[in-house]
Amino acid sequence: ENTEDYVVMPDITDPRNTYEERLAKEAAETLQRVGKGINEFYNEQYALTTYLSDFVNDNIDKYNETADFTNMILIFFLPFNSWEMSMGATFNETSDWAMVSSGVSQAFSFMGGSNVEVIRNDAHDYTVTYTNDEGENITNYFKCNPEHGFQMLSYKGETLNEILEYIHKDENTYIWQSSNERLVVDFDGEKINRCTYTKLSSEDILYNEDDQIFADFSACDYVLYLRAGDVVDADTLNRIEFGNNKNGVEWDIVTGAKKDPASYIGDHKFVIFDSLGTYTSGIISEMCPDIANMDEEMRKLIEKRVISDITEMHDKIVDIQGSMIIITVETGFSVTPENRAQALFREILGNVNQRIANMSDEVYFSASGIQFKIK
Repeated sequence: ENTEDYVVMPDITDPRNTYEERLAKEAAETLQRVGKGINEFYNEQYALTTYLSDFVNDNIDKYNETADFTNMILIFFLPFNSWEMSMGATFNETSDWAMVSSGVSQAFSFMGGSNVEVIRNDAHDYTVTYTNDEGENITNYFKCNPEHGFQMLSYKGETLNEILEYIHKDENTYIWQSSNERLVVDFDGEKINRCTYTKLSSEDILYNEDDQIFADFSACDYVLYLRAGDVVDADTLNRIEFGNNKNGVEWDIVTGAKKDPASYIGDHKFVIFDSLGTYTSGIISEMCPDIANMDEEMRKLIEKRVISDITEMHDKIVDIQGSMIIITVETGFSVTPENRAQALFREILGNVNQRIANMSDEVYFSASGIQFKIK
């Protein structure tokens, strides 16, 4: 009756819309804060399997006489060779934790687990414990590196039973990995260009808990810098030190590798051999000190010796599932020297370069600080 008692209220909106907008905003902020999570990486690797299927179908006829079809079929199932790993699709940092926990518990119970407990230790860090249908106590650790991928470590009691990892290693390289098998895919965003599958016997372990490449890539950072010369120049040492400090790693540096270079390789995952020219020069000095009087037979023996030594390094690297970079110089950019000793060295190294390039997976030419991929 008395209008002075009324207060003009501010405009209001549907509280449901406000609530949904707030949730969306919080979800976006959370995603931005924690980076890429297990859920996102799982969906990424799931999408890749479609391209992987196409790649295998396109290439399988090329190997139909010699292929181990069991291994080729396993390519399809490696990303999903554990139903527990598929729980990665559930761990979503932007969702309500009670819903996530409930969903994981129901999934593990559906697959035969009992006494399921789901714990969020931290962002991208989860622990799931349960009892399987055989009465064994299982503990699964799901972890994610927002820049690289996610992993699952599964324990039966106190014993590590299984390691499964998905790693987006760099722009085009994707890796699925378990204790004794590994799938490496080169994907450019439109198609798979290369796929490498490795499987060892159950007695051999490709990776274990101590050297998994997930997280800090510790196994891949175990680098041997093997130099054929007697010293490492200050500029190279400074570059190595800068890289080590930046990436938190340490290289093994060995100089004076004048013969049997394969003997220096331990369990290093990466070997840098510097350089093929210096090593070849040392073999020439050892086998034919008077290079000016070298005959054709001796030249071929020297080439065979160098190629054999490098091949031995290559085979050892393949055995330990590692990688090797060999540095050399191109000898064909000028006319043949008049000096016989220089001409022979040029011919020997040129022939060796061709053989090593043919056996290499990739070859790069470097000019003015720019690298060109030529194979």
